[in-house]
Amino acid sequence: MKPTTYKILNGIFFIVIIGNLSGRMLEDNTLDYIFKPFLMLCIMGIFYLKGNASPFRKMLFIAFGFSWLGDILLMLETQNELFFMVGLGAFLVTQILYIIVFSKRVRTPFLKKSPFMAIPFVLYGIIFYYTLFPQLDLVLKIAVFLYAISLILMVLSALNGISKEAKKSSQLILLGAFLFLLSDSMIAINKFLAPFPYAGLAIMSTYIAAQYLIMKGFITKKMVL
Repeated sequence: MKPTTYKILNGIFFIVIIGNLSGRMLEDNTLDYIFKPFLMLCIMGIFYLKGNASPFRKMLFIAFGFSWLGDILLMLETQNELFFMVGLGAFLVTQILYIIVFSKRVRTPFLKKSPFMAIPFVLYGIIFYYTLFPQLDLVLKIAVFLYAISLILMVLSALNGISKEAKKSSQLILLGAFLFLLSDSMIAINKFLAPFPYAGLAIMSTYIAAQYLIMKGFITKKMVL
């Protein structure tokens, strides 16, 4: 890894974040179209430079790639609602890959010792889907149900990986998973229940932080292998 390249890429990533969030705050679609496609590309680049030691390198890289595809498709949903469904499918693949990777890195399952910790997330998923249910057509009922299950399982997989041996790594991944859940919950609220001011800013800020923290968790030196 070349330190200069890493610093330059981080600088570009910072500019891309500012550009994207500015577009969301100003509700300027042009800025969104310019900067959003580069968010996951920057994260993939940083991971490529720093993630050489990760045994999950290939699968995570593919997961980031599907997230990038999902970003592009959801960006185009205003042109055709079909893009939302396909984008949801891309993120479903991302969540499945995250579940596999988060599960593989576990040596001592946290939820085996504290299974009650899973209850709030399972209840949240059930209640949230029940709230959305009347607002969805048949196809969306199925699609959102599958995605909600994968999202909750992703968070539980991250929670299950909490480890004293790799405290920082597991905490970063868990926080990223929480923020992913929060971001997707806000997407659902804004799209199906009640649009709220600066929804785009809130959704993207939590989403960017989620993906970055997950990536950061896997390039942290003290991680469970």
